Amino acid sequence: MKKSILFLILTAIVFGTFGTYAQKPVYIYRNEGFIQTFITEEIDSITYSRIDADSMLHSDYCMTEIHACDTVFRIPIASIDSISFVTPTTILQPEVFNIDEKLLTWVTGREKLTFYLNPSTPVNLLPEKGKVVVSLANASTPIKGIFMGEVADIKTENDRIAIVCEPTSFEEAFVRLYSTANGVKTKSESTKSRAGEFDQGWEIWGPEKTEVNLLAPLNSLPIPISSIAYEPNDKLAFSLEDDPELSFAITPQLKYHISLTHDQFYGTSISLSIIGDYLFQEKFKLAGNIELSEDIPFCHPFIPFASGLADVFLEFGAYGKISTGIAIDKKWDQHYKSVFHWDWSKKAPSALKPVNNFKCIENKQEGNSAISGSLSAGLYLTIGVEFIASKNLDIAEIGLRLEGGAGIEGSFIPSKSDTIGASTSPFFYNKLRQRKLESFFEIGAQAKAKAFKWSISTPPEMEIGGIPLKHRFITNKISTVPVFTDFSMTEYDDNSISVVTNAKGYVGSNDLGFALSQDDIFSVNDYVYTRQDYRGPQALLSHTFRNKSIECENRVYPLIKWMGIQMIAGLDACVDEFHPHTVDLGLPSGTKWSCMNLGASFPTDFGEYYKMGNKDIATEQMGPGYSTPTKQQFEELLEYTTQKRVLKNGVKGFLFEAKNGNSIFLPAAAQLCWDSEEGGWTVNNEGSGGYWTTTQSEEDYNFFLEFDNEEDIPFFGNRDIEANKLTIRPVYSEK
Repeated sequence: MKKSILFLILTAIVFGTFGTYAQKPVYIYRNEGFIQTFITEEIDSITYSRIDADSMLHSDYCMTEIHACDTVFRIPIASIDSISFVTPTTILQPEVFNIDEKLLTWVTGREKLTFYLNPSTPVNLLPEKGKVVVSLANASTPIKGIFMGEVADIKTENDRIAIVCEPTSFEEAFVRLYSTANGVKTKSESTKSRAGEFDQGWEIWGPEKTEVNLLAPLNSLPIPISSIAYEPNDKLAFSLEDDPELSFAITPQLKYHISLTHDQFYGTSISLSIIGDYLFQEKFKLAGNIELSEDIPFCHPFIPFASGLADVFLEFGAYGKISTGIAIDKKWDQHYKSVFHWDWSKKAPSALKPVNNFKCIENKQEGNSAISGSLSAGLYLTIGVEFIASKNLDIAEIGLRLEGGAGIEGSFIPSKSDTIGASTSPFFYNKLRQRKLESFFEIGAQAKAKAFKWSISTPPEMEIGGIPLKHRFITNKISTVPVFTDFSMTEYDDNSISVVTNAKGYVGSNDLGFALSQDDIFSVNDYVYTRQDYRGPQALLSHTFRNKSIECENRVYPLIKWMGIQMIAGLDACVDEFHPHTVDLGLPSGTKWSCMNLGASFPTDFGEYYKMGNKDIATEQMGPGYSTPTKQQFEELLEYTTQKRVLKNGVKGFLFEAKNGNSIFLPAAAQLCWDSEEGGWTVNNEGSGGYWTTTQSEEDYNFFLEFDNEEDIPFFGNRDIEANKLTIRPVYSEK
């Protein structure tokens, strides 16, 4: 054991010292009967550990750790026979027909396992049927790299002699074959590691930036227009200054390296390493409905290896999974890196574990969005290798798909009708308060291996080691608009009004400020923005309005501009922002009242309107213990609280204050009645309040609590339970 450790340490020292061998492969010969191949540029260092594969600590070193490709390969020391930096020469079997020596000057082309000869080729030079033929020529020759096969037929095709072959095995063709693809790096892409700076090692594929707008005119799209359905919606509150856009851009760079070894003692082994660097950008500028669910390839080039052992195929494009209504003007910039290392050996496939890492280095986003549904879109890159035909290989090709994108999920998209009066009433703001957007980026990596169609055993398509990986990372859960706390307003004798408040919460992008109303009248000049592009988590806002009469009834509201929509906000009527919750008013019965109406989002919302039925809708929606109040419970509320008419967040209503300091607010939600002439529901007594009780006054009629603009205290009336819809303020009782 100690001798092996000493040998490996000396190997690591030699590797780290001689930079002149940087472009050379490193062969690790395993006792299990196979060879693992790296290139020296891929390896940063080799270290040793006393912790084994099962995380057990040993007294002696037991694991070799190869730090490479931004990851660590851990190999048991006992399984390593030797490490070599020398590539052995290739040796053909004695009876093999050498195409390079006998026929290369006559070869005119090649297609898979068939190569073609000039018709003037002497017949006596042709191989016999059943003969194993081999060529080690490079890719610049007509034979296009390594060729091996068993001659099945010799015939004439298109005035050429065709030598048709079938797959053969490496054992039949070679005593020994070591082939590795070492590309030359560009001068500007030199790589540094602990062993020095190298100019060779990796093949580089780095095309220019590709950008496609999927909503561009038909003649400029690389895809069928039918793959996308987009319908603008001019009823949305959000409007676009420019044309709609759904564009994707990618700037990829891949470094890859592949090797294949065959040795009569160690069998056949393959090693593939790919390091990727990708810059993605997505731009969404839409207002309407969109449907998209597919891959959209931009290009699919093939890159042959110089040795001819394999062809590398690459495909990149956009993917989209969109089915939603949306109003969005947003951009994402993302930087991803990937590392993929895969080894294969027919003798010991279970002893090799692939490395498949895909991570986001940077994810920036800007802009605003409102969405009802889910949107996920981005870019993908697939790289695969198709190997030379051989009976030894149980795989024809392996492929690695990498994808990265961004998306959002939400449940609300505003229409123009929603925003009417938003700049003079906080109703729209209250509607947005609990509307949250979940912003995320997603990454995926999947490695696959496909069986040769011509293979003797023809195994089905299968996953090799690299289990499909797909992850969604929530970047933030953001609210549409912030909340405002610690609000204070002070009027001074010099006719100035100072206001201070705290904005809290993560949002997309809001401009914040204050709006002043005097005697319920807003002036254009009294809308002031003091903070641009607020995104969270909190900000202190302050402003002083000058030359404003303090003899007026002055009210100041927080001001928000979201997606170009200007709205005022109010402060929350509750002691906290977790709605709904119950409020203990110290009532003798122990009854607790909900902080807001049934179906509402905030205490100042009207909520939904309901007819009275056989079942209690409050119990159905909120659960056991909750119910629509009885007339007796409302009477208790009136007896043990003080009622006063107030304006909360711009909403008129009654405040019920208990002796224990707690209170509830009932907004003036009016009532709906059935208009038989119009055939629909209309507002009845706008500006008043009406709340159902479950207490029957007469057949088909129930009592309800009512307040109007004239009476100082609420009172009771009754309504037809079928012809009227009223709001409900739930109560909670443990009895």
